[in-house]
Amino acid sequence: MGAFASGHVLASPQKSIEPKEIRYVSSNWQGTDAITGYHVRLELDSNLSMGIVKGAPFYLCSGTWKLIDITIPEQDAELAGINVQQFAKDIPDAVINTISLQQLHAQFALDRRNNFGLACNLGKFSPSSQTAVSQNMPAIEGWQNLIINSVDNQYVNETLAKDVVYEFVGVLRKDTTMKIAQQPPHIVDIEIDLSGFKVWLADLAQQKLLSNGVNDLQQNYVPDAVYSNDHGFNDQQFDLFMQNLYEQKRLAEGTNKIEQRFTANLSFASHVSVNPDTNRTCARSEDLKQVMGSWFSGTSMFKIIDKCHGIAPDYGFVRTELCAVPQRSIDELLTTPELTTSNATQVNSLPDITSGDSAKGFCPKPLMQFVSLKNGSQVSPAKYLQTSGFSKQGLAAVQLVDEQWQIITSGFNTRKPLPDVVSFRGGFHHERIIFKSTNGLYGAMDPNFSVVIPPKYEEIQSFSSKITRVKYQGNYGVINKTGDWVVPAKFAKAGFVENNHILVREDEQAVSPWLLINSEGVLVKQTEAAGGSPPPIHALLK
Repeated sequence: MGAFASGHVLASPQKSIEPKEIRYVSSNWQGTDAITGYHVRLELDSNLSMGIVKGAPFYLCSGTWKLIDITIPEQDAELAGINVQQFAKDIPDAVINTISLQQLHAQFALDRRNNFGLACNLGKFSPSSQTAVSQNMPAIEGWQNLIINSVDNQYVNETLAKDVVYEFVGVLRKDTTMKIAQQPPHIVDIEIDLSGFKVWLADLAQQKLLSNGVNDLQQNYVPDAVYSNDHGFNDQQFDLFMQNLYEQKRLAEGTNKIEQRFTANLSFASHVSVNPDTNRTCARSEDLKQVMGSWFSGTSMFKIIDKCHGIAPDYGFVRTELCAVPQRSIDELLTTPELTTSNATQVNSLPDITSGDSAKGFCPKPLMQFVSLKNGSQVSPAKYLQTSGFSKQGLAAVQLVDEQWQIITSGFNTRKPLPDVVSFRGGFHHERIIFKSTNGLYGAMDPNFSVVIPPKYEEIQSFSSKITRVKYQGNYGVINKTGDWVVPAKFAKAGFVENNHILVREDEQAVSPWLLINSEGVLVKQTEAAGGSPPPIHALLK
């Protein structure tokens, strides 16, 4: 760790550090397009903004690109009547503007020896002939899977990742920063749409073919009839007629050849993945787009995001009049064969369902929305079924109409899907929230909605302290907030955790004593009196 001694900034959970902006030296890339077989060379200028927003790594990478040349197969060059190597200056600007750089992934050096790097997608680029900086949304990621060890291209652990990033943003010496900037970014992957270039080549080839063909057709023009009743066949005219048919056939075959060579697979451009709006921050996309597209967008966006990141919003979650499924009338519900008695009772017990607008139908899946608790104004679309509520990190889990769960920010931007979650129980208690998985078992997540306790328990009590009760393989035990066993699951009965203590019983027998155990797993007291229900813990602690 000696390499990170100079200029080191101590990590703080809620500390924010404005981004360091580094403009790297130009990178050259060359590669062969898999669809066309054309060899492309380009130049990339890039910039990385990296900082710390309330203890989390913040970064934005962007850049501009310039086409150097495109080398095409000899067959294509011969058809189009141009050189095999086409430099950017030889290609019309209108065609250059159709050559689209869809995505570019690069790895940026974060230290002067290029031992550690950050992998980043540079966003949506303008055409090669323009100088506008690519448009991109910033990323606020976890420390895991953030920093790459450039030696073996493997992600480093969380502790080392923090050291690398805090060293990078804390370096103040100009010579060190310049050495980092002198490491050209390694371009990992590029997606280029060359369909416009192919169309241009097809037009050139067609013009060349038609130009030669028209002359040949004019030379073989038949002014008089090939056959007359008086004189029969005119041999000279017949030869011209046959030559004319041959030239027409040659033009048709040439046109087919051009179409097959240049216009085949043009649809591949529609399959190239264009960057979506991947805003996963707490800020509104509209606010970020106002400062997007400059070399210093990272710093501007940081200031916007720092105001809301990691702050639990003051929002309520309310029902709307909208319904996720077609509503059904009361009569229809009560006459449906599959409707159970309990459900019918539930429908009849609704106090307002037969009055006013509610009489129109019963909605089994009402759409919910978030509102401000300050003034009651709507702050989100009405498109949710359930929510976990916002954590202190400003994140919430929401269930959409398709019953799938996802994590959103306080700006209602999607952070990530939760495909294995069925439901959440309660809110956050002691920085843990209980969830039910698709396997039918329960686990727990932290305020960032990372799984810290895998779903393997039949029951989990909400964390009322640093320990909680669980049921595992039919028996009760106690775990802590990281899922480690405090008391193994070997008890037939257990009470609730109270004041960091729990009462357990080894079997179902009413004559068996209750055991009082503390949060360290130590037996504190054994009850003398038996009984079916556990005695009050507070009484035993006196």
